[in-house]
Amino acid sequence: MPRAHFRPRTAIVVVAVELTNRVAGRSVTVNMLLDTGATYTAIPMRVAKNLGVPVDPKQTTRILTAKGSFERVPLLRLDRVQTLGLISEDVEAVIINMPAKTGLDGLLGGSYLRDYRVLIDYPHGILEME
Repeated sequence: MPRAHFRPRTAIVVVAVELTNRVAGRSVTVNMLLDTGATYTAIPMRVAKNLGVPVDPKQTTRILTAKGSFERVPLLRLDRVQTLGLISEDVEAVIINMPAKTGLDGLLGGSYLRDYRVLIDYPHGILEME
């Protein structure tokens, strides 16, 4: 079972994620917060631009933000999302603002995680997925 380690007893689980846009022939590896409460995988506009993923302003969805408010955001599809060797294709994602000071490049949410069994062992700092 693929496994990653994080600092034990913390609620923050960060994983390296490879995002691929086959049409543009681009791939980037980013640090994403594993967010089991997020409906969608989310990336900032700068990551979408680096990937060359087209963002259609007419394609949007409504999300509930961590601040408790609803916001309409761009909705797109990522050709390929991979972490811990597990690959999902045609993954829905949204564009969100990620403060640069977080050091994160997005959220790995339900639109990717729903394909896998996810075990988070907080006391030992172990993430396992299959």
